[in-house]
Formats: sequence, structure tokens, C-alpha cells
Amino acid sequence: MQLQHIIAGTPPDASPTTTTSIWQLIRLILTEYFQSQRILIEWGSAIAVAIFLVRNSTNVHTVMATWTLSSILMALYTTSVLADIAEQPFQLQRLLAVQSRRTYICAYLIAANAIVISSYVIMIVLSFLVAPLAHPPILVLVASILCMLILLSVVTTLMLMLTPLVASTQQRIVVLLLVTVPLSWNIIGPAIQRTLGPSYTPIIAGFTTLWGVLLWPTLHLYTIAVTPQIDRVMLAIIVFHLSLLALLVRQLMVWFNKKSLAIA
Repeated sequence: MQLQHIIAGTPPDASPTTTTSIWQLIRLILTEYFQSQRILIEWGSAIAVAIFLVRNSTNVHTVMATWTLSSILMALYTTSVLADIAEQPFQLQRLLAVQSRRTYICAYLIAANAIVISSYVIMIVLSFLVAPLAHPPILVLVASILCMLILLSVVTTLMLMLTPLVASTQQRIVVLLLVTVPLSWNIIGPAIQRTLGPSYTPIIAGFTTLWGVLLWPTLHLYTIAVTPQIDRVMLAIIVFHLSLLALLVRQLMVWFNKKSLAIA
């Protein structure tokens, strides 16, 4: 349902008279999310992943990839639910009480990140208990946790940009295309190489390595020449993801601001 149509059906006397800060709004969002018991789906999924997918694993790479992929799926669910909640008329009334439209969408973004990261932490803790042979060494986990949390924030922001709350159909298609290219490079890369010829093999291989490092930064910690610590390459990856996160958040605000102009 379009934002303009929803707000058009909101009674004119429904506007709150008190101003709500971003932290109050985040607390309200999380409280309502917990009370609705939707959080049980994320946390239950995290527990199920640890017990059924990680428990019998003996490969550290597989475990860490499972954590990340599961968190991405949870981010997709969480942002979809929160976007649906944010479009409800009684929720949109709060938009008139916050300091700005940016505050409103940032509150939902922060709440989504908090829910996704909480599920990620549950998977990590439970995996250490049920899969003692497969969980990564503590040093590797400590060295990778910052980068992975930033990566999850990037993913969560992208997922929120794919909801009707923020983006139009055309904008969502553009985001999907930008995400699809690196994720499906193992299919696109060889196809491009067959079209352009073997002389472009080094370029294709370079992009393959680039997408692999950027999408799976923890794998960098397992190369032969690298010890499990935050080195220059890992710092470069963190800086890249932080820059990408800042760009996505800014674009998220711009899109939501345009989508919600009718509310002003």
C-alpha cells in the first residue's frame, strides 16, 4: 500500500501533540515488536540454525558462512515486517510527532539492525555450545566480529531499501540489479569471459577475488599468510563497508523523504 494513500485515510485529528525523539521511537518499535512475539521467529530461527545446521559441522568456513547467510535471511524477514508495521496508519501518525522524516526511518533502521544482530549473537553463542569442533577460534571471532556487524548493517539497510515503504518499483529493481551482479558473479563472470575471450581472464579473476573478499570478509582471515588479527586488508574492508553503509543510509533517507512528502 502506498504511503500517500495510507496517510490520506488518517483522520485529521490523529496527529499527536507531543514530540517523540528517535530513542523513544526506537524503544516503542522494539517494545511493540517484542509484544507481538514476532521476535520469536528470528530468535527461534537462530536457535534452529545452530542446532540443526551447525551442530554436526566440522568446517569453520561453513559455520561462519552459515551464520552470515542465515542473518541475511533474517534481515529480509525483519525489514519486511518492520516496513509493513511502519505503513500502518496508527504508526504513520507518529511520523507527525518525530523531529523529522529522517528520524522516523532511522528509528526503524536502527531497530531492524538491533533485531538482526541479536539473532546473529544468539547463533554465535549457541554454536560455541553445540558445535565445539566447528566454531572459529576466539581470536578469529574477535578479529572478524566488527567487520561482520558492519556487513550485517549494510545488508539490513539494503533490505529496507527493497521495501515499498522506502522505494518505488523502479528503485527496488535498480537495487536488486546492483546486489545481483556480485552475488551471481560465479555465473556472470564465466559468461562474460566466454563472450570477450580468454584475454580477459585476469580481469574476471580479479573481480571474482574482489567480490569474494568484500562479500565474505572473514575468509580473508583464513589465508595462509594472514594471522587472525585486524590487518591492513581487513581495515580497508571495514572502511569500504562503512563508506557503503553511509552512502546507503543517505540514499535511504532521500528515498523515504521523497516517498513521504505528502505527509508534511
